[in-house]
Amino acid sequence: MDYTDIHAFLARVDTVGSRFYFLLPIFVFSTILTGVVWVFTTMVITYAGEGYVRIQHGDITLGVNPVSARTKTSLTLRTAFDVDADSMPDGEIVCPGEYEISDVEVLGFATGVSDSTISTSYLIIWDDIRLFFLADSAQIDMSQLGDIGHIDVLFVPSDGAYDVSGIVKFVRQIHPAIVIPVYQKSCADLVRGLGVESSRSDKFVFKKKDLISGASRIVELEALK
Repeated sequence: MDYTDIHAFLARVDTVGSRFYFLLPIFVFSTILTGVVWVFTTMVITYAGEGYVRIQHGDITLGVNPVSARTKTSLTLRTAFDVDADSMPDGEIVCPGEYEISDVEVLGFATGVSDSTISTSYLIIWDDIRLFFLADSAQIDMSQLGDIGHIDVLFVPSDGAYDVSGIVKFVRQIHPAIVIPVYQKSCADLVRGLGVESSRSDKFVFKKKDLISGASRIVELEALK
């Protein structure tokens, strides 16, 4: 290789290097943008045990029935509230009504009342994803819920004392895409009753487009350790 060849080779290397340094910021920006889009379009549902469900979507965290009042969430819901309590929990939704916080719409329905407790089921509309938390399976009454529309993800109690036939009937009425049992030790009876596919994972990660309305399947969440 003579001097002319070496010079031409170095010129090509310099050109490639220049292109690399020019494209590197574009690649980095594209990677960051992809990550941001994933975070803000993906919903992540986990189960922390003892009835506590945690949902993360974008920069908002929703907690349903957290064990500790000190648990940090953007929004907290409770499906049972002691009517004899001295005061309402600060910053928590605990009873029927209509609420909107951080662009999350919440509709609470009274689905069980006793001498000491109000049970509230919740419809949550969040970025066009519709989630429903059923508080009391023993008192399912569609007339109490009105026209709740389609449900993408349905959370049902399964603590061993729940009414399997009532939940099966409810699921067949509203045809959710996903059914997630809460409190479960085993939901074999529910799986048999619905006769649908079941899977088990430590979290459920999805986007709106992943949900097929009417094609119900059960997702069993393992409690986080």
